[in-house]
Amino acid sequence: MLLQSSHSSALTAQNQPAKSRKRSLLRTSSLAFILVLLSCLILTGCGGPSPSPDGGPQPTFTLTLSTPSMALYPGATQSLQVQAVPHNGFQGQVSISFSGLPSGITLTPSSLTISPGNPGTVVFTAALNAATERFTPYEIGNDSASFPIAVSGASGVVRSAALLTLVVSLQNPSFVPTAVDLPVVHITTQGGAPIDSTETYVSGTLVISTDLAGANQLYSGTMQIKGRGHSTWWMPKKPYRIKLDAKASLLGMPSDKDWNLLANYNDKTLMRNAIAFELSRRLGLPWTPRGAFVEVFLNGRYDGNYQLTEKIKAGTSRVNITRMADTDTSGDALTGGYLMEIDERLDGAFWFRTNRNLPIVIQDPDPAADAQHTYISSYVMQAEDALYSNSFTDPALGWPAYFDAATFINWYLVNETTASQDSIFFSSCWLYKDRLNPLLYMGPVWDFDISMGNVNYSTAVNPTGWWVRNGPWYSRFFQDPNFAALTVVRWNEVRATQLDTMLAYVDQTAAALEQSQQNNFQRWPILGELVWPNSECAGSYQGEVDFLKSWLTQRLAWMDSQFNPGAAGASARAGSRP
Repeated sequence: MLLQSSHSSALTAQNQPAKSRKRSLLRTSSLAFILVLLSCLILTGCGGPSPSPDGGPQPTFTLTLSTPSMALYPGATQSLQVQAVPHNGFQGQVSISFSGLPSGITLTPSSLTISPGNPGTVVFTAALNAATERFTPYEIGNDSASFPIAVSGASGVVRSAALLTLVVSLQNPSFVPTAVDLPVVHITTQGGAPIDSTETYVSGTLVISTDLAGANQLYSGTMQIKGRGHSTWWMPKKPYRIKLDAKASLLGMPSDKDWNLLANYNDKTLMRNAIAFELSRRLGLPWTPRGAFVEVFLNGRYDGNYQLTEKIKAGTSRVNITRMADTDTSGDALTGGYLMEIDERLDGAFWFRTNRNLPIVIQDPDPAADAQHTYISSYVMQAEDALYSNSFTDPALGWPAYFDAATFINWYLVNETTASQDSIFFSSCWLYKDRLNPLLYMGPVWDFDISMGNVNYSTAVNPTGWWVRNGPWYSRFFQDPNFAALTVVRWNEVRATQLDTMLAYVDQTAAALEQSQQNNFQRWPILGELVWPNSECAGSYQGEVDFLKSWLTQRLAWMDSQFNPGAAGASARAGSRP
């Protein structure tokens, strides 16, 4: 069943981009056929040249183009030369016209006259929102569109036509930055092998430097790399998972083998994940993935701004729980630690569903022994049963005996403040249980590219209205007045010093990304286009940042007015929103 809360809920199937391309091909083929048919009807010479008044062959011409196809990306220009090839002594002037142009494509000059031996050149210019009618924010991977352009020539009653295939693309792989001010990651796969799977690793090398040439190196080593993500994997700019052959500290982060490269393709601020991670750190969740913005080159090709982050895993410098051996199948050893993810996609070999159909994947231990699977699935269901029991507020019998209030409240505030699409327990919702500890802990936080208004298929787009609170478990937690009161207390503790100051953090991050975002959006020229699942298109990087800040300002004001109804500050803030 397709759930509204998923990254993929706007899709009908994973092959939607293929369907879109097939429709585009059919449109192009049909128009091309009509053009050829019309040309045959009107062109002199289709059935042999018409006789001239003196009985000789009619002078005619044929249009030729410098190229039969042209690729253009938003913000770019391309030149096309048009030539009239004479037949039977044709010497006239030929007026050239173009039809079938998509929106946002302009021609210079707007009109063109040529003659045999004197070809003409026209410049195609694509606006930042070129062909927006074909780039809809409801299809993943829709990054190019083809248009059959009819190039017609007329000289009196003599006509000729040619077909130009115009491709508007949302990527510019030939772009190479000349300036960088972030660390540069150079990925080189063995033999230049493509990274085309989220299942199979490809061998290669990883070099991190401070310069484009890779001379001033901060790290160099061998590694394995593959794709990662679900809906994000189907986007043109791919996210990756890296496994170093030997543990190493990258950009000051604790030494480990496992890392992620987040593409942040559909988040045009490039910073929604970073904002949520910062908010998690400010609220004091036990561990939050560390990260750093970088510029990425893959096999010599510039691929844009990425976020290098730690991978969520059990470990002393990550989720600090006891690592289990496959022999830990009885006694105290069986009680932990367990790292789990609520994930409707069931992306893992070992999973279970609770009595209320909540999908939980056991991420560590992996593989989980039968006894470990039985223990943790039974324990989580026991905890859930206590949460929904008649005595659910009882300290010894209800939820307080099974759930850690602090992490559940802090995790809630991060995800409710950002209205993260999947945080209503669809996916990327992590929790864990340690050895000899009866409590389940919520966290770490993850996956915020579709948050803070960047969604077009659910009410999470709105800065007002509860989101996480209406989902599984939390709707029950908030039926306990004590849990609700503890949440308000925590909100008021952090609101002024940690939440309201997030807007300054947004500005600081935008300033730090200024050069990199310019590079990124020349490689991926989408600032004027809607891509899945954008709810708005500001048309500039600063416009995207302003939208994000406006959304957060309204969100904080609304939540404050709900947590502190009637308070003067809350009323003033809530009343100030648009």
